[in-house]
Amino acid sequence: ITIEDQFPISQYKQVEIFDKQSEYATEATETGKLTWKFVLPPNETQKLPFKFSVKYPKTEFVEVN
Repeated sequence: ITIEDQFPISQYKQVEIFDKQSEYATEATETGKLTWKFVLPPNETQKLPFKFSVKYPKTEFVEVN
């Protein structure tokens, strides 16, 4: 199985994405793309945790979709 997700990429220098963490994923640094590749046996589950922090000025609003 191949699963893909992505860390956010800020388009503004005053908005900073940091403390990025992902388990078992490879990250494409420029795009923030995360890729997990693994074999999942029938009737099994696999958690794919990742997290990040966002720092931005108090006067700004940040929406994460």
